Amino acid sequence: MRGLVKQAALLFVMALAMIICAGCASDEPTTANTQTLDPDSPSAKVIEDLEAFSFEGYENPLFDGSDEPDLSKVSDEEYAEYLAMFESFDYEIVDETIKGDTADVKVRISTYPFGGVIDDLMDGALSGTVSEELDDAETVKMLIDSLVACSEMSYQKTVTIHCAKSDGEWSTDANVENEDLCNAVSGGYIERAIAWKEWLESATPFIGVWYAVGIEYEGTVMSPDEAGLDFEVDIAPDGTMQAFTNGEDDGAGEWTVQGEFIYITDSTGAEMYGNMDGEYLVIDFGDDFVVTLEKYE
Repeated sequence: MRGLVKQAALLFVMALAMIICAGCASDEPTTANTQTLDPDSPSAKVIEDLEAFSFEGYENPLFDGSDEPDLSKVSDEEYAEYLAMFESFDYEIVDETIKGDTADVKVRISTYPFGGVIDDLMDGALSGTVSEELDDAETVKMLIDSLVACSEMSYQKTVTIHCAKSDGEWSTDANVENEDLCNAVSGGYIERAIAWKEWLESATPFIGVWYAVGIEYEGTVMSPDEAGLDFEVDIAPDGTMQAFTNGEDDGAGEWTVQGEFIYITDSTGAEMYGNMDGEYLVIDFGDDFVVTLEKYE
């Protein structure tokens, strides 16, 4: 899972570098709506800036650029197709609001649903339908094959371009400083890759099979042997969990992570929460019952 997100981030970094070096402009023209615009309007300036849009100078939040994706199993033609799709987008002016020397122009961006591809692949990795045994080159090949398989610009996002007038001339933030615009042009790729990166960072410590090493009940601390309680919990990557008490299956449940806490709902609907304490997982079952667990290696 972590390898998939890392390679997705590296691939995005490489794509930006290649596009910028190639001149930052798409060979396929973007399209605007056909309404006649006042050439001195903020919308006209937005169109001008969108036509010149470039990721040059973009501060990438996904990866620091200290590595490169392994493209050894990707042909030049396949990578060129990916780049052409990545830098292609359409747009439409949908609204313009002018207030004195400022204006907001709403633009609907249409492009390929690259963010959805990342979601599908990560969901597959979590459920086991996408192999975690792929090496870096195989992962990049799978990513590019999935991305270029997008056949339609089905991703749409309306973003706001802020405009300001000075000395009779309009300027806009239709550039890399507009995070919403950058994400929209990437087909949601940036947003979803960041979300998965953050999820992995918060969820990975909890995933695994844990066994009880300490129990506290109504203020009394004891070992599992002293309590006569052999307790294990299997926290799976797909958001499910399985608990076992004294060798008996307690049934399946679900879990989510919010910040530094894991929230678990067991097979009976009972809710509990836990957090990491160093290398240990501490689960509070409520009713003054707390279990400390260690992960199997």
